[in-house]
Amino acid sequence: MPPKRRNAVLKWLAIAAGTVVMFFVLTWAYAAYERNRVYEVPAATLTVAPRFAGDVAHGKAQVVARGCWLCHGTDLGGKAFYNSATFARLASANLTGWQGGNGHKLTDTDWALGVRHALGPDRRSLIIMPSVHYDNMSDEDLRGIIEYARSLPPVKRPLPAKHFGPVGNIAGIVGILDPAASSMSHTVMPAHTGPGVSAANGKYLVRICAECHAEDMHGLPPGFGPPPGPDLSTGSELRTWSEADFIHTLRTGVTPTGRKLAKLMPVPWFKGLTDDELRSMWAYLHSLPPRANRPTHGKHA
Repeated sequence: MPPKRRNAVLKWLAIAAGTVVMFFVLTWAYAAYERNRVYEVPAATLTVAPRFAGDVAHGKAQVVARGCWLCHGTDLGGKAFYNSATFARLASANLTGWQGGNGHKLTDTDWALGVRHALGPDRRSLIIMPSVHYDNMSDEDLRGIIEYARSLPPVKRPLPAKHFGPVGNIAGIVGILDPAASSMSHTVMPAHTGPGVSAANGKYLVRICAECHAEDMHGLPPGFGPPPGPDLSTGSELRTWSEADFIHTLRTGVTPTGRKLAKLMPVPWFKGLTDDELRSMWAYLHSLPPRANRPTHGKHA
């Protein structure tokens, strides 16, 4: 290769290498900035109800219904998600009395930050925390969860310290390991639920179902993240059900026609909810009009 052409090739290779290095540097810097950003949240969103005699039982039902145990373990002692030097080392928090050995006991404010805002006690974002579905959690439900967690035996389980490798930093940029707090509003106020059965109470409660059935309960299209749940409006199979049919189905996992719900439908999660809570959910779902031209999963739950 002639010297002039060789020098040109080397020049372009150097430019390409420099571009790649700059990309990694900027990626790393941006990811670090997002993960270390300190959030300000309104104090009114950090309220918790006073303690009540039935808090522990109510909190246990909420922990089960909201699937908290899936990420934090059945004992709420936390568990590792990733443990890779190149990708990431991430673990869910230990929610019992032993906070990873660092001596920090979660306060009520810490709980409100974590559950409603996906923020740690230092007000920096958590990574894997679905607070987008819990941002309006009522003061009473949050108090119940707090008291249930505090009633459990302290779990002493070593968990890996948070770490992001080069691949993990790139994953953060493309949205795979996004800081959870960066993609949600932090001004949503806690819900105020009233006694008895109402569609308003039901609207609050069905957010438990939003991850698979969408926020509007009209179902998720196939291939959209979580397992796509079917439409739950009056334009779906539920139009032929009664309130008693709905409650029986959630209690047993069997529809009025005798069909068993798919295994992905977490029927056991609802065992702690009261009949009035399920009746409220039904009242809300039964008020939703059909939504036309919305592609959803071909099979019912």
